Amino acid sequence: MVDNNTQNTVPPGITLRHPLQGHTGVIRWVSWSPDGLLIASGSEDHSIRIWEAQTGQLISILRAYSETSKERM
Repeated sequence: MVDNNTQNTVPPGITLRHPLQGHTGVIRWVSWSPDGLLIASGSEDHSIRIWEAQTGQLISILRAYSETSKERM
């Protein structure tokens, strides 16, 4: 959901098309694929999410694995 605070932080000249929602922790980085078709976002929730850039559709979720995270799954 895009709120007024989010809309006010979008840099001039940039139009927010699709909010990418789903992480449960703070997003620490975002990166575009070299061809511009995909976006990857990494979060403190120990996941990386891959998104289709044109539609904002979630394509894949990669999760960190450890013996302690195994117990939480």
